[in-house]
Amino acid sequence: MVSSGLALITLEDGRASYKGTWSLILNPGKKLAAIHTTFQSGQGLGCVIERLDFQAKETAVEFLRHLLLHNWQLGDVKSEAEPLLLGLAT
Repeated sequence: MVSSGLALITLEDGRASYKGTWSLILNPGKKLAAIHTTFQSGQGLGCVIERLDFQAKETAVEFLRHLLLHNWQLGDVKSEAEPLLLGLAT
């Protein structure tokens, strides 16, 4: 795993799986981060392309909205992510 935190939400580009996966992580210090990784066939988790650390929940919600507007689709969603998803509706 890329981070020791909990992966709240994963997103994938359904039209281009080669783009990898974004994961919204809740770190032990209750800070949110987004990690973009690639996957290598048969080798599990690939390399980290980029990592964004968010100082505020609202910034993380805006980033999720940005990804969704650019054709990224929700993958796994943990119940702990519900407040973030509710933020998307506003």
